[in-house]
Amino acid sequence: MAVKEGYRNKGIGTKFMKNIFDILGFKNKYLLLEVENPNYGDNIKLKKRRVEFYKRHGARELKGVRYILPPLMGGTSTEMILMIMSGYNGDKIYGELIKDIIMKIYKELSNRDKDDPYLNSFIHDIPSIIELDNYPLLCKNCVITK
Repeated sequence: MAVKEGYRNKGIGTKFMKNIFDILGFKNKYLLLEVENPNYGDNIKLKKRRVEFYKRHGARELKGVRYILPPLMGGTSTEMILMIMSGYNGDKIYGELIKDIIMKIYKELSNRDKDDPYLNSFIHDIPSIIELDNYPLLCKNCVITK
């Protein structure tokens, strides 16, 4: 998801996120987000703002999980952060579940198999139990609250 630069800070992203939650309901469901890691590449300030946007809206980072978005259309790979948005209230999530989701993403969205070098550069390092960062201080217009 992205909002064109001239339209940012007008509540468009917040309305979009609220609409997603209204449609999906998120009763025992969750949304896994791939967010560009601000520790890599250019546009560090913008990447940090994106991470903070999702945190303000209830997303929680999967601690210690490295994720690489494979090159799209012949481009380069991108270091990402995985975040979860949901009604999920736990402080931990099973690594096998996240591995299965990542493998499906690679197969179904990127048309890559289990032997993909990008996938294999991080998938085996995912811990069996993944800690989620603390609930963020939520803004007054947040989609999800604890």
